[in-house]
Amino acid sequence: MYVLILAAGNSSRFNAIKQLAHFNGSTLLQRCIDLGERVGGDKLTVVLGGHFEQIKPHLNPNTHYVYNTNWQAGLGSSIKIGLQQLPKNTDSVLLLLADQPLITVRQIYQLIEKFDGFNPACASYANTYGVPAIFPASFFDQLKTLDDHSGAKKILKSNETSLTFVDIKEAQFDIDYQQDLKNIRTQKGNTLCNSI
Repeated sequence: MYVLILAAGNSSRFNAIKQLAHFNGSTLLQRCIDLGERVGGDKLTVVLGGHFEQIKPHLNPNTHYVYNTNWQAGLGSSIKIGLQQLPKNTDSVLLLLADQPLITVRQIYQLIEKFDGFNPACASYANTYGVPAIFPASFFDQLKTLDDHSGAKKILKSNETSLTFVDIKEAQFDIDYQQDLKNIRTQKGNTLCNSI
């Protein structure tokens, strides 16, 4: 399994560089990288785009990243360029978003345990579903045909009957606005999620 972290957005609604915003002692991006490395080791690539020059110096020199020159087009373009980085023998890919800071390693391992190797496994939350999600190699071609502005959820929806769902309610807490980050910082009980 390979890990792709999608972090190419320009944080327009956040009014700051969201990837570098701090939560529980780390930036949102580094927190996601640490989580990805815990489950994928060095089989990890970060897809960057907006604010690339400001973000790059904050990366560990050993972190593999790719710059999406078409990042303005949307999430689908980042998924496609990320897939291009995968070794040819990659059997599956875990997609993570840098702005879901409450996701834990334990939850990702639950996702991995439920993944059957043939069908996608994804987070279920708040009466919907989405990333984090694991896709087997047989779905890579579908992911590569995404519209630039579409995310992986489009592929999940078109294969809904074959999905494996894992209850990860924390996946609903993604950061779009400054207030979102303030809310989860003060959310009662979020100290349970302090450790990756």
